[in-house]
Amino acid sequence: MPERPNILLITTDQQRYDSCGPRASAFMRTPHFDHLCHEGIRFDSAYADCPLCVPSRVSIMTGKYVFSHGMDGNGPSTEVMGREGTLPTCMRDLGYQTAAIGKMHFSPQRARHGFDETILPDDYYRQMARSGYDLQPMRHGLGQNELYPGMATVPESLTLTSWIAEQCVEYIRERRDPTIPFFLWCSFSKPHPPLDPPEPYYSMYRDCDIPMPVYGDWSEDEVCPEPFKRIRQTHSRDLVPPEVIREARAAYYGLITQIDYNMGRVFAALQDLGLFRDTLILYTSDHGEYLGDHHTGAKAFFHEPSAHVPFALRLPQSW
Repeated sequence: MPERPNILLITTDQQRYDSCGPRASAFMRTPHFDHLCHEGIRFDSAYADCPLCVPSRVSIMTGKYVFSHGMDGNGPSTEVMGREGTLPTCMRDLGYQTAAIGKMHFSPQRARHGFDETILPDDYYRQMARSGYDLQPMRHGLGQNELYPGMATVPESLTLTSWIAEQCVEYIRERRDPTIPFFLWCSFSKPHPPLDPPEPYYSMYRDCDIPMPVYGDWSEDEVCPEPFKRIRQTHSRDLVPPEVIREARAAYYGLITQIDYNMGRVFAALQDLGLFRDTLILYTSDHGEYLGDHHTGAKAFFHEPSAHVPFALRLPQSW
């Protein structure tokens, strides 16, 4: 029985609670998340304390509510986090080697806040730019907060999602110190917009029975609260036509399945080394996504699609 099991924290960015598990549509394919739930514990009432990227990530790093750590918007993380008292420093004090791979949203981005090392999306974009490939990511013109879908401009094997999984696999197989336990934060940057999955994920759900958005009576223009109305008019989210919302949802679900399949590559690396069974694994997201509900997209308010997130915990099986 491992006294100090290896720990793998997997997070997605902007994943709704009803996009995996029993609340998801029957057509959704998330076999590795389902496996975690089968062997572990699924928490159906998990909520982001503040449904924005940086506040949620600071809560993960500090174990504090937003009103305790004070970061209630996206801003410099160094204002509330140093290098002591954070999750990775607590793990270090327990004898763990720590690494963060993927989207951290720290500011400045190279602040490690106690991690032994960080590998960031910026490393991926610089690597791709220097590669000489004619195909480059993010050449479709879509922004980071749009509901309009598109297709990745690179093949699946060259996407950021695949790259993050590959970096985690390399860390597990080659780069860690095998004499001490590791704490690895694998942080996928999707399904956060742009909603641009590669094939086959772009087409995977386009012909499925995509659920329609939910519209509350309170969300109609004539009665909608002014702060909510203002934020949904950002990027003209309230003007996106229903047929585009349907395509956006299909692309969003495709991104989630792409993440799940790549998560399987990380699990396979653990299995190959005999580590999977007794690794403590957590899966969650920093916040949700309206995805057309209440005539808007993105997040920020305390409604179900925005604040309710998936969360599963699988303890070491020998426990």
